Amino acid sequence: MEILGVAIIMVIIGGMLNGTFAIPGKFIKTLGEDRMWFYVSIWAYLVVPFVTLWILYPHFIHALFEVSPSYIVAAFVGGAVWGVGMIFCLLGFRYVGLSVTYAINIGMGTAGGSILPLLFMHRSKLNTMFGHIIILGVGIFIIGIIFAALAAKERDANKNSSSGKNHSKIGIMCAILAGIGSMTQGYVFAYSTSGFLNSPHLQHVSVLVRSNLPWIWIFLGGLFPNVIYFGIAARRKKAVTVCKSGLKGHIISQLLIIIMAILFFECLILYGFAAGLIGSVGPIIAYPIFMVFIVLTSNFWGFKFGEWHGASKKARFLICIAISVLVLAVILQGLSAKFQ
Repeated sequence: MEILGVAIIMVIIGGMLNGTFAIPGKFIKTLGEDRMWFYVSIWAYLVVPFVTLWILYPHFIHALFEVSPSYIVAAFVGGAVWGVGMIFCLLGFRYVGLSVTYAINIGMGTAGGSILPLLFMHRSKLNTMFGHIIILGVGIFIIGIIFAALAAKERDANKNSSSGKNHSKIGIMCAILAGIGSMTQGYVFAYSTSGFLNSPHLQHVSVLVRSNLPWIWIFLGGLFPNVIYFGIAARRKKAVTVCKSGLKGHIISQLLIIIMAILFFECLILYGFAAGLIGSVGPIIAYPIFMVFIVLTSNFWGFKFGEWHGASKKARFLICIAISVLVLAVILQGLSAKFQ
C-alpha cells in the first residue's frame, strides 16, 4: 500500500506539470504561434525524451529494440495518431482556451485509456468489482465531458460577436478529435509497456527505464505530424522573429520553449514510473488520476488568465460541475485499486 501511495503522488505531480506546460507560451512574444509550436515539437518530441532516457540509461537505444516488433509498431503508429490529436488540442487552446479543451480532451482520453486496456488486455477482470468500478468511472467521465462542452457553449453564447459562437463549435470539435488521440495514446502505452516490462532481455534494466522506454516510440510517432503541420503553417504565414525584441528577447523565448518541452515530457516519466510500480493494471489505475490532475491544473490556469472573464454565472456553474464530476470519476478509479 505504501508503494501505491508513492505512485499516486508521483502521478498527481505529473498531472500538475502537464496541465502547466502551455503556460510559458503565453509569455513568448518574439515568435508567431505556429513557429513557437514548431520549436516546441522539436524539443518536446525529440530532444528532451532522448536526453532524459540517455541520462537514466545510457544504453537505452539498444533497449528500444529488445521487444517484439508488434510493441514497437503499436507505439509508433499510436504515437502518430496522438500527434495529430495534439495538433487539434493546440488548436482547441486557440478557440476555446485551456479549460474546456483539456476537460474534453482529457476526459475522453481518460475514459478510453482506462476502458480499452481493460477490454483488450485484461478482459478477465471485466466482470469483477474492479471492472465494474472502472466502467462506472468511464460513464461518469462522459457526463463530465458533456458538462464541459455545455459550459463552453454557454460561455461563448454570451459574447457579443457571432464569431465567438462559431469558435466554440470549432474548438469543441478540435477537443473531441484531440481526445481520440489521447485515447489512442493511453491504450498503446499500456500495451507497449507490458512488452517492455516483461521482456526477458530487459530484466536487468530498472523498472523506471523499462516503464518509460515506450514513450520514445510514441513521441517519435507524434513528432512527424506536429513538425510537418506547424512547419508548413509557419512558412505560409511567413512567421519571423520580431527583431525589435532583440537577441535577449529571442533567447528568453527559446528558454521558455525548452521549459515547455521539459514540462511536457518529464511529467510522463513520473507517470510511466508510477504505472510500472503499481503493476500490470498500473495504466488502468494511474491514467485517470494523471488526466484529472491535468484538468484541474489547466482549469486553474484558465481562470487565472481570464478565460472565464465575463462569462455568465451559468457558464461558470457548468464548468465547476464538469470539474467536480471528473474528480468524482477519478476517485472511483482510485478505489478500483482495492479490487484489482
